[in-house]
Amino acid sequence: MDVPFFLRGGTALGTGRGEKLEAVPGMGLALVLVNPRFESSTAEVYGRVTPAMYTDGTRARAMLGALRSRRPARVAAALYNGLEQAATQPEIGRMKAAMLAAGALGAALSGSGPTVFGVARSFEHARQIRARMARGSWECWAVRTTRGSVR
Repeated sequence: MDVPFFLRGGTALGTGRGEKLEAVPGMGLALVLVNPRFESSTAEVYGRVTPAMYTDGTRARAMLGALRSRRPARVAAALYNGLEQAATQPEIGRMKAAMLAAGALGAALSGSGPTVFGVARSFEHARQIRARMARGSWECWAVRTTRGSVR
């Protein structure tokens, strides 16, 4: 349930089914987005999720602490998306590896994919990573989050 999150806005931790929101101090992040130019079926990805892929919330609490630290490297170290195991396109792994090789502090699948994002130290760093990532078959963007300031 992402509707409550998008109606409220800002950085938040969603619990329950996503309807219980706790505000989290926001921080600006510079990111690189890479899309392989093919679509992915959200229904198929979620259809491959098994109970063994569920987590106990430890990773979400680690991300919460990383966001509160306001340090991009700590946020990057806490990245996790449980759907990565269910999103079986090999291109996703190649994009993540290329993102890290290009200098991203960390990379993960966005939602159910197929876009991958990487965390950068600054917006200029994101632009450098984006330039290294620009391959003929991938679309790439250097972006800033809307909450907080990014150098």
